[in-house]
Amino acid sequence: MIFLVGVLLSILSGGLYFGRNAVSKKITNSGIKPVELTGIQNISGVVVFLILILISGSNPFGRLSSNDIPAFLALMLIIGILAYIAGKLQYEAVKSLPLSTTVLAYDIVPIVTTIFAVIIINEGISWYDLLGIIVTTLGILLIDFEKFSKKQYKSFSLKKIFKNKSNKIVFVSIVAFSLMAVLQKKALLMSGEVLPVFFFMYLTVALIASGSIYGLKDKIPTLKAKQKNLIIFVVVALLAFATGIIALQYIPVGISSAMKGFITPFLVLTATLKYKEGNLAKKLLASGVIGGGIIVMSLT
Repeated sequence: MIFLVGVLLSILSGGLYFGRNAVSKKITNSGIKPVELTGIQNISGVVVFLILILISGSNPFGRLSSNDIPAFLALMLIIGILAYIAGKLQYEAVKSLPLSTTVLAYDIVPIVTTIFAVIIINEGISWYDLLGIIVTTLGILLIDFEKFSKKQYKSFSLKKIFKNKSNKIVFVSIVAFSLMAVLQKKALLMSGEVLPVFFFMYLTVALIASGSIYGLKDKIPTLKAKQKNLIIFVVVALLAFATGIIALQYIPVGISSAMKGFITPFLVLTATLKYKEGNLAKKLLASGVIGGGIIVMSLT
């Protein structure tokens, strides 16, 4: 039951992140820079989670002893820097590349995250978990590769990927996101509570991105014009982050990362059936592979 709760929260988080990226593309296309959007998200996060801490009467440092607080704050600073880099680069990627291309690239995050989790926090993971993560990731990749034309598929190579500046941005962002997820789990284990992790991560990123917030004073008309999209973006982004962190209390970080991609086949199958896009048989096969990966993970 606990495993299922973690899986469902991760799936919800993945769907929310997909929605956040779609909304962010509309906002950045209107002239708001990715770094400015990152600043808006994190200032909002500081306010929301500070209010929650005050309302709940929680200790901002969770169950940490006074001796552990400096190490926790240093860890949160590192996480904040990684979050700033990952978020800024992801928005740059979403702005400069087709959404389907960025989805494809981020499909490998679960595998990278699992590797970091084993190395950095020595997180125990069974062979069933590892196999399930790999199978699920392959299923998502199958769906995304189906979006490519035959010409694009034939010209696909790692050498060409890393020659492209936008693709390099995506790669660095993937590494930053994976490291951030693992260190968030470490911070969660240290504090014993989720609210301190929420608050201090957003606080550190907000401080780092404070300069970009100041630059928004000249874009008030644009902000007003995109007010509805900005509100949706902030709400969805905060919910995506919160559900993802809470899921880490129940399942390994690699599995949580893999489950965030579970929403992909449903989105793709819906588009295929409704708009007659792509090959339905191939997408059903890929969805079956993803389902198989989840079944393998549940055998743990």
